[in-house]
Amino acid sequence: VNDKSDKRYEFRKVQIERYVKAEFEK
Repeated sequence: VNDKSDKRYEFRKVQIERYVKAEFEK
């Protein structure tokens, strides 16, 4: 299990969700 890549994936997912939410609330 590659912990670093897993953390990066989690982070990416959070960033995308935040971006989508911001776009949606415009």
